[in-house]
Amino acid sequence: PHLRMYTDISAVGTQCETYVFGAGLHSGSSFSAPLVAGIVTLLNDWLFEHNQTQLGFLNPLLYLAADKYPAVFNDITVGNNRCSSNQITTTYPSWCCDAGFEATVGYDPVSGLGSLNFAGLLQVLGA
Repeated sequence: PHLRMYTDISAVGTQCETYVFGAGLHSGSSFSAPLVAGIVTLLNDWLFEHNQTQLGFLNPLLYLAADKYPAVFNDITVGNNRCSSNQITTTYPSWCCDAGFEATVGYDPVSGLGSLNFAGLLQVLGA
């Protein structure tokens, strides 16, 4: 987790209902990255309203929280990153390969520390 080669955190990213020039299903980091950005924005909003310093680079906070407050993350323990899953469009078909990683208990290269627990993060920040 220290060399920036693997995932730090995870978020849902498969067949998520969105509204982009019309309703539809979207997948991938195009959905999960804005989702995480929204969570961080809500945390910053809470900090601002309570006259506290807003978040900047998140990794020190994430790894400190994982060490001291593991309930801040929803640990993802099943799955792997060997196959893509594209069930929305035929433009980019699904594919699998032999190489990849398995999700395990705790940190793993597939899901990082896990997905964020918003209420748990608020508690760590002082709510």
